[in-house]
Amino acid sequence: MRNLTIKREKSFVACLATMKVYIEDPQSGQLMINNVLCRKLGELKNGEEKTFLIENESVKVFVIADKLSKNYCNEYYQIDAGDYDVMLVGRNRLNLANGNAFRFHNNNRSDVIETHKKSSKKGIIVMACAFLVGVLLGLFIINFGRIFPKNPSPKVFRADEMEITLTDEFKVKEEDRVLASFNTNEIIVFITKEDFSTYENLREYTVPQYGNIYVRLLGLYDTPVNIDHDNNLVFFTYERTDNNLTYHNTVFIYKTDEAFFRVQFVTDKKDVEKYKESIFTFAKSVSFPSES
Repeated sequence: MRNLTIKREKSFVACLATMKVYIEDPQSGQLMINNVLCRKLGELKNGEEKTFLIENESVKVFVIADKLSKNYCNEYYQIDAGDYDVMLVGRNRLNLANGNAFRFHNNNRSDVIETHKKSSKKGIIVMACAFLVGVLLGLFIINFGRIFPKNPSPKVFRADEMEITLTDEFKVKEEDRVLASFNTNEIIVFITKEDFSTYENLREYTVPQYGNIYVRLLGLYDTPVNIDHDNNLVFFTYERTDNNLTYHNTVFIYKTDEAFFRVQFVTDKKDVEKYKESIFTFAKSVSFPSES
């Protein structure tokens, strides 16, 4: 038996990593490194020196960072047969292609140099794969919401004494001349209120009567006011063009003890059928809890 002493010189490169020392052992080895079965001798921290007891025959000694990177981040030294003690010195060197691997000094055998070249190629492939996986993962995360959109949840919004159930996709938006406004990227909701005190005898009008008066105030003389008896809804629709874009408007009218409320849904004309069912569901959710 003889002593093998390995000194890991202190270096900023991989200073926090602990290197693992393995020796060739075809009989009782537990880890394959570069197609050589090895057993672990110990570990070396940055700037540390350790002595290990080894056999007298010719063997390879390996230094690796971990089992995951052992096939490209590794170093080995061929120790010749003999009964003399062996002293080896090395340190980690900056090289991203091989994971800043440990390198023995004066380890210039041709087979070692060739192994270094192969290790660097393997490391570059690993880095390229890791980069590609990172890019794909980033794109997946960015587009996850588009590929698998989250189902919107119902959310109650309040405007004065009125409540309406929309979804959590809607955000409150400050608008002049309206009681409240809520919007997504594709739907805008305007809430307006007209107190009975605004006009004499306004309280006496039914919802359809008020609707007919309001469409005329908007200059929509040929626009009918529709009554959905099944859902107790009174509404009318019209379109307006602004900056070459045509918007579809659906206006629902409600009456309380003190006022008329108008709930107006605005969408792009091309999205009318897409959101029609949702808009009517929203409209049916309108309530006035204070009057219950």
